[in-house]
Amino acid sequence: MVDMDRLGFGPKDGYDPEELKRIADFIRDFVRSAHREYYTRNLEGLSSADLDDKGSKFAEIMSLFFYHIYRKLAREEYQRLRDTPRRRKSRRPSAHSG
Repeated sequence: MVDMDRLGFGPKDGYDPEELKRIADFIRDFVRSAHREYYTRNLEGLSSADLDDKGSKFAEIMSLFFYHIYRKLAREEYQRLRDTPRRRKSRRPSAHSG
């Protein structure tokens, strides 16, 4: 949180820190649900060591997934926002029309 503020993404810059809580809550709910389903389905078929190993690998894969999907979606949204004013300007009717 301090790093975000120092980089210009704090409350004084218009960023609501509650957004971070909403993101963390969403990820927490997803993790609980996904892990619960996986462990419920596989608890009897795998040893504790196998579950630990697979759980660790799953956490790494999902960490990378969230990292990359966030970057991809953020780039797409940033580009969309940058392009929006240009499209609005080009759609304006000229003073000589109609």
